[in-house]
Amino acid sequence: PRALYSVGKGIVKLTLVSEEGQPRIVRLIGPGGVVGLEAQLGQAYEHTVECLTEVHACRIPALTLRQLIRDQPVLCKGMVKPWHEHTSMADKHLLDLSSGTVRQRVMQLLALLDELCSRSQFALLLPTNQDCATIIGTRIESVSRVMAELKRNGVLAHRKNGDWQFNADAEPEPDGE
Repeated sequence: PRALYSVGKGIVKLTLVSEEGQPRIVRLIGPGGVVGLEAQLGQAYEHTVECLTEVHACRIPALTLRQLIRDQPVLCKGMVKPWHEHTSMADKHLLDLSSGTVRQRVMQLLALLDELCSRSQFALLLPTNQDCATIIGTRIESVSRVMAELKRNGVLAHRKNGDWQFNADAEPEPDGE
């Protein structure tokens, strides 16, 4: 790796392969986040990155960043601070998405996606049930049941233009999932 990428607009997913050989989405990165910090350490990229929306990113050659660190430490501190904040936020989201009932985890995921999409000025991105299950660590069937419930109860609403709207304030009736 010779560069890292600062996301200015859009959403990317970072995937790792489990010991069982299954891909697992481990992080969603939106505006202000960075991908490929391993380049600074001269290490191979750890994740597979896939764009979930149109993405605008700034490619920062590792050599250029090293020179900036040496020559402009104040500027670099200003660049690295939001990257650290995004990494800390990703850790919090990972914790939220891996604990609680399936319904709670799906709701946390939808809230995260709604936030990332609105920051990128995109309509709500509704991932496949497979991607949702991969992100929150559950079965596709469980996600499918919860998504159907959320749609029935108006938490997820299909707009006339085909976009989705997430209404976290709607009070769905839990179905025990």
